[in-house]
Amino acid sequence: MSRKRTLGLLVCGGQSRRMGTDKALVDLAGSRFLDRAMRSLESVSYEVLLATGAEPRYAELGRECVLDEVQDAGPLSGLVAGLRAARDRGAASLAISACDTPRASSLVFEALAQKLGTSSADAVLLRTEQGIEPLIAIYNVSCFQPALEALTEGRRRMTSFHESVDIIHVDEAELPVEAPATNVNTPFELRAEREFFGEDVKEREA
Repeated sequence: MSRKRTLGLLVCGGQSRRMGTDKALVDLAGSRFLDRAMRSLESVSYEVLLATGAEPRYAELGRECVLDEVQDAGPLSGLVAGLRAARDRGAASLAISACDTPRASSLVFEALAQKLGTSSADAVLLRTEQGIEPLIAIYNVSCFQPALEALTEGRRRMTSFHESVDIIHVDEAELPVEAPATNVNTPFELRAEREFFGEDVKEREA
């Protein structure tokens, strides 16, 4: 699939209540979560938009924000907004990532893009031992209408429209990344992730 026809969408509209601070701006090994995720998406897309929930955020980044189609409807609302933006811009697909999965690197998205590019499927998702990851994925714009219908009908799960589209997967075992879907929501999880990335946690906390 063509990078020139793929739009990126970074989901960063959460409240970060369990972290106690905006996790998108948390530093990990010299790079903020938000910046890590944008670099990953930029490896497969020509531009990255921010899905910031009900209101625009991070104006200092100079990135366009897309707002939820339906308020308080979870990430499906952000996905629909992103797919609408992709369709309106003439893009063929939308690469999507959450800001709190720092191991979802460019290697992960490049593998997703390669698999979707050689398939007639509507979307490709990362699949781990725990299940599929709808926020580490690439969706063709053919998913827009089914996703919109699910959202307007009150079906808010990210997978609620999957029965209407053709989904394929990249298994984590195929990737040179350990636990690529690791999610970081709490200070305890952040400490573990810093250790994984080789930071001196004791020195940092001193």
